[in-house]
Amino acid sequence: MAMDATECGSCLTTPRPCIFLHGLGNSNEEPTLQDTPKLTKRKFGDIHGHAPCCSEIKYAVINTNDAGWRNDTLQQKFCDFSLQMSPTSDVAAGIIDNTIVVTHSMGGLAMAGALAEGKCKFSKTTSWVALSAPMTGSMASDYLMDICDDEDATLARDLLELVGQCPMPKARQSTIYENGQYSTPSIDAAYVAAQEAYRGDVQ
Repeated sequence: MAMDATECGSCLTTPRPCIFLHGLGNSNEEPTLQDTPKLTKRKFGDIHGHAPCCSEIKYAVINTNDAGWRNDTLQQKFCDFSLQMSPTSDVAAGIIDNTIVVTHSMGGLAMAGALAEGKCKFSKTTSWVALSAPMTGSMASDYLMDICDDEDATLARDLLELVGQCPMPKARQSTIYENGQYSTPSIDAAYVAAQEAYRGDVQ
């Protein structure tokens, strides 16, 4: 979907640095924040000119194929990248300050999980904008599990194998539906904790 205006109006609050954290499906990994979204496999468009509240724009490029949203290392990357945005953030204490954090899809779950686990936290001057976060998981993941595990669904399974979805990538598996047939009590508990963090911090 294209944005009609080439420029947005003025910001109603004080502009702050913005970080964009994408969801699952990206195999690229970069150790440093990027100025453009070109390595995110089209997870984000270029927001420059459309974000007057962003004094600076950076994109994290993280491998979100091989680790699910509950993965400790993945969650820590979300925190570590976010902590780099503002000089007033307290890295030692894990407090993300004076930053606008924008997450998409599973990126929202990973950030919520990181907050729930105490890996980092937001100060009152930080805003979190979560786009389409699957906070109860995704029914699509359950359907894919059904097909990949069904020995009789050979045609569908073969097609999914061609596009790399059977066997399912770890990240996709991690978004199985809360309280669904493939979930477990520990996974359900992680969803509940993430939902609580989400409700408390998202704008």
